[in-house]
Amino acid sequence: MFMRICLLLLFLIGSAQAAQIETEYRVLPVKGSLGRRADVEFQCNLSSNTPSRDYVLTVKREGGGAVLTISFRGEGITVSQPLKKGQKLGNGKLEKIDPLSGDVLAAKEFAFKNGRVSFQNLSPKYIYRLSYTLIANPQNDLRIVSPEVSVLKGDKKDKRQGNAQLLKFTVPVFFSPGSYYLDENARYTLDGVKSLLKVCDVKITGYADNSKIVKSKVPSNKELAKLRALSVKNYLLK
Repeated sequence: MFMRICLLLLFLIGSAQAAQIETEYRVLPVKGSLGRRADVEFQCNLSSNTPSRDYVLTVKREGGGAVLTISFRGEGITVSQPLKKGQKLGNGKLEKIDPLSGDVLAAKEFAFKNGRVSFQNLSPKYIYRLSYTLIANPQNDLRIVSPEVSVLKGDKKDKRQGNAQLLKFTVPVFFSPGSYYLDENARYTLDGVKSLLKVCDVKITGYADNSKIVKSKVPSNKELAKLRALSVKNYLLK
């Protein structure tokens, strides 16, 4: 789920800014995984007057053909798909997506006409996902020609000045008992959110439980919680 949020954020926010990372630490009166973690909290401001990319194109091979998906934000879109010999276009779908939750709010099917489709009067408040299939005979050329895409953007009168939205979400990172070492799973999780440092402020809270420290050189649980927060911070800033 958090990977979907990452992609939506990078799509929505066009201008990068320096990250601010805060750290704090706590000892919890609990035992178990809840007291052996660090929470990485992202706080991201989404402004309606921030420029965004026109569209993102992805291609997924399926059998002898492919599924092409165009994600965009704007008031309209026109897509022309050139075809090679032996290729044809299947039906497609246009979905309206909530930019904060990633939920699909509405969907409609469409068919290309002479290799072209166009939609107008869309709302720039939402993200749209246009997907369609390209079917090919395996005996013919399976290479795909990139579609010609034109996204209609709103003019300055349509931009809501000062209309900002705040998105907050937390990604937990877990540690072994008495350790502040980031294992493979923890590093994989952090690698997935590193790119958000360009567009979000980050607060890292390290936790330790109140168990007695036995096999560790760390002098106290308070120090262990602090080291867990710093371990995450240092890895994100690598």
